[in-house]
Amino acid sequence: MPTILPALLLAVPLVAALLCLIPAPAAVAEGVSVLSAPLLLALAVAVAVRAGWTPGTCRSGAPPGLCGGTVDALGLYVDALSALLVLVIGLVAAVALLYSRGYMRAEVTAGHLPEGTLRWYYLWLHLFVASMFAAVLAGNLGVLWVAMEVTTVLSGVLVGISRRPDALEAAWKYVVICSLGIALALFGTVLMYYSATPLLGHGNSALDWATLLQVAPHLNPALVRLSFAFVLIGFGTKAGLAPMHTWLPDAHSQAPSPVSAILSAALLNCALYAILRYHALTMRALGPAFSTHLLLAFGLVSVAVAIPFILIQHDVKRLLAYSSVEHVGIIAAATGVGGRLALFAALLHLLNHALTKCGMFLAIGTVIQRLRTRNITRLGGAARVAPTLATVLLLGGLALAGSPPFGPFLSEFTAVRAAIAQGVGLAGVVLLALLAVAFGSLLAQLGHVALGPACHRATKGSARARELGHAPALLSSSALAIPAAAVLLLGVHVPDTLVTLLQRASTVVGG
Repeated sequence: MPTILPALLLAVPLVAALLCLIPAPAAVAEGVSVLSAPLLLALAVAVAVRAGWTPGTCRSGAPPGLCGGTVDALGLYVDALSALLVLVIGLVAAVALLYSRGYMRAEVTAGHLPEGTLRWYYLWLHLFVASMFAAVLAGNLGVLWVAMEVTTVLSGVLVGISRRPDALEAAWKYVVICSLGIALALFGTVLMYYSATPLLGHGNSALDWATLLQVAPHLNPALVRLSFAFVLIGFGTKAGLAPMHTWLPDAHSQAPSPVSAILSAALLNCALYAILRYHALTMRALGPAFSTHLLLAFGLVSVAVAIPFILIQHDVKRLLAYSSVEHVGIIAAATGVGGRLALFAALLHLLNHALTKCGMFLAIGTVIQRLRTRNITRLGGAARVAPTLATVLLLGGLALAGSPPFGPFLSEFTAVRAAIAQGVGLAGVVLLALLAVAFGSLLAQLGHVALGPACHRATKGSARARELGHAPALLSSSALAIPAAAVLLLGVHVPDTLVTLLQRASTVVGG
């Protein structure tokens, strides 16, 4: 892995953020974002392709989890797991940046934002993207924690960027709850550090991921057990695992749609990434039982808790937020099942959910912006006035619900199959039953938006109908096409390079 690639992933959004500081018309910041988006995507794909193609090599005497891992002079660590997260963040960030130009300009035109806010929006957005890259590329667990705390502050600013009372309240709630979670994760990080100091001494090496993995069997079992419990609750709060998920519906519903897409499709996965790193250490220190049982329990509870809220929800963005709680639960449950197949399914679902939810938040954002409501009842009948958008919403809803031939169906089916193969058939049956109920609940809600009876605000021939039927800007349409095409492709065929990347990432997590 050329050391320049990870450094560029941090440098590009940081330079873009500095350019957005220049006092200039908002069009300059928009142009910077349009240029940075494809560059970030290209760099992320390059990192992922190299991690999937480069022959796996292990350090002498190192455990399998270190195969292919490299550390550069900046302390940035790249292995298959971090490369997978880099790919997710790069894809989502590029799509959101491209989509933001049309969406945020329309918000200014509608009077929801002053034009002077745009430059600051792009500044904070680029810094937010840089902080997520820093989190998944950190070779030190302490730096990982710092980067995750920075993401909380920056994303909190973006949630409340409109300065409306509801948005400011949601941003405040988000920052307070997630900061509490991050504080618990800090305690877990400190406990992991003290479990390693008898072996590695006081210094950076006691929090270095690669070094800790090599000495994991000799770590203090009691401290490792406590460390993982605090990390799971702490970073699980940021990931949206139930019952620590209460910030998520408010933040997602009030944030601009591109920010909602990044929160759901990228930031939640960064928190899951941190949990997976500690899970890998805990399994090697204590054996698989402790951490896998906790992950399985939290995962199933998260899916079960999300379902009734999906069914009774009236706000379409809150509906998608509770769907995120469900899918994060699926990833955690599949990880808790254990075994190579289940871990493969968990990581594939992480990618599938990121792509699907990114596209859905952006598509819903277009509909909300044109109809000026988030109420599901008032959004009914979109097919009668905007067949193209309604089709996108319906297909996205089918993908999100786990219907073939889309990617989430393949990863969910693989997770259930793995549970049965691993001898935890009861968990597999429970997960399958929950997924069936979630399927019906989500489709009932999103089906009403696309195919339900037209409301009085969107009757055919009305001015509002003409607004909704107006084709979105070419750049926004292109941005929406990227995750939509990827989700459909992953349901039909997973490229060999991606399969190799997922297999290697599974090895990093499970050995």
